[in-house]
Amino acid sequence: MGGDNKVIAGHDSLGHALEAATTGYAYDADPMAAKDSMIPGNRDMRTAETAGVMEQVAFLYGSEDGPKMLHEQAQLADSLGKMGAAYIDDINYSLTGVGDHVKDEEAFPAKYADRANLGNQGAISFLSVLGQNETSHGVVTAAQHLYTLSVLDANPATSAANIDNAHDALTIGGEARGILDHSRVQQAAETFKGEAEEQNKSLGRSGDWVKLGAGVVVGGGIAAIPLPGSTAAALVVAPLAADTVGNAVNTFIGHEIDKGLEGSEKDPAQQAQLTSQDFCDKGVQDLGDAYSAYVEDNPEVSAIGDNKEWSEDIKESYLGTGSGQNDYRGRAPHKE
Repeated sequence: MGGDNKVIAGHDSLGHALEAATTGYAYDADPMAAKDSMIPGNRDMRTAETAGVMEQVAFLYGSEDGPKMLHEQAQLADSLGKMGAAYIDDINYSLTGVGDHVKDEEAFPAKYADRANLGNQGAISFLSVLGQNETSHGVVTAAQHLYTLSVLDANPATSAANIDNAHDALTIGGEARGILDHSRVQQAAETFKGEAEEQNKSLGRSGDWVKLGAGVVVGGGIAAIPLPGSTAAALVVAPLAADTVGNAVNTFIGHEIDKGLEGSEKDPAQQAQLTSQDFCDKGVQDLGDAYSAYVEDNPEVSAIGDNKEWSEDIKESYLGTGSGQNDYRGRAPHKE
């Protein structure tokens, strides 16, 4: 449709079809309701077939034309974010190892047969494109944070293997978050070139992803994350590391609503101001909170964590590895 009307209904429909094809759920289904025999609910519906579709989506939108496509098909941003969220475990797995070798099956085990294989470069490219858009960035960041916390819950410090898995969850989670956040900062700078206030407002809105923790419902190894103004069609289905959740996930679900309400009492204009430095500092802080949650639940790991310099590893994964990979291996921001 030409003229001033830039909304193309077909883009929305395409996004909905792809959501169904990749997640196994109808796009407008409530995965936790289980009221329809055709919508089992409360379980991971992914298969080798849905993973095959996801691989194609990630390849297409992670391609050189991905930033332009996402910009011109903005109605797909929420759907692409939901698809990224639904495969956040496979994306994390793809980021592990050296290139496409020595993948970390222990920390990020497959939850279904023939998991999606995005490849190391493919995962970086796809995340870098998703990070450029406010909506897709927020959705995938929320799923990433929740999934990392669930891996920590699934690996209490009862063995050296579990402790290693927890360390890997935090560092790979930091890497993924670093790619997403660095991409968001770059795109905001490009989109609002010379308009510092608008750039800061854009980053401020991206920093509000944490409010998505309010109202999360978990069951059967998945989480249903409601988007703002949520209807069933606005639910994000994201995998968790285990069928049951522990303190880290429950704390995130239980307390983030309080932070959101707290923030709403302040001047909205003031809340919207967030420089790139503050934005990235917040990213580091979120990872630090996850690490602290693990140490609090597992006091015996504190000494081991210090000895292994976990704090430096986590910080470097976000500020160095993730951001650096986005600079050199991710997709550049879209330019008009």
